[in-house]
Amino acid sequence: CDRNYIDTRGMTRLDWLKARQRGIGGSDAAALILSPDVYKWHRPRDIYESKVIERTDDSSPLACEVGHFLEPFVAAKFTEATGMRVHNLNRILLNPELPHMFANIDRKLYGANIGLEIKTTSAYNDRRFTEDTYPAEYYVQMQHYMAVTGWEKWYLAALIGNHRFVWYEVPRNDEDIAEIIYIEKKFWDEIVVPRNEKELEEAWV
Repeated sequence: CDRNYIDTRGMTRLDWLKARQRGIGGSDAAALILSPDVYKWHRPRDIYESKVIERTDDSSPLACEVGHFLEPFVAAKFTEATGMRVHNLNRILLNPELPHMFANIDRKLYGANIGLEIKTTSAYNDRRFTEDTYPAEYYVQMQHYMAVTGWEKWYLAALIGNHRFVWYEVPRNDEDIAEIIYIEKKFWDEIVVPRNEKELEEAWV
């Protein structure tokens, strides 16, 4: 299908935060898809409130600011390790067939419809990154992006505690994508749009 986008060049952070309230993004997905014992940091109520409460504050946690600051460094390390060059897209990607979802990706590979997700994380998470595995919330986020874009592959690059760099190739999984689309659509249509807090408390723990 045709892909649309919102140009983020020149957009203030507050306007960017307000644009994110129009649907569910990749960083929202894990709270809706994964159980609390797998993903403990945010729950569906957090996502609900982030969509329905008017944004007036454009501040962000220091960890997020540091992560954004280090993005170019991690992208450069990925290119150094793989030989694959990447660039900023400066767009919030939309798919008319999935109006409840959007993708605000970190980088895109030059000359290919492949994305790169960049993470900086604490040394406390070091054990969650092995040769073949990485945190489940990152997997959900990338599959969400592939649902929106229709792309077949993503890469993950992570800087762990400023002492270890890792990267992974993540293929598209249509079965998981179908589940992500279904759950996110249900949450958006039945909880967020009608402001259905009763159902939120009963069905989304």
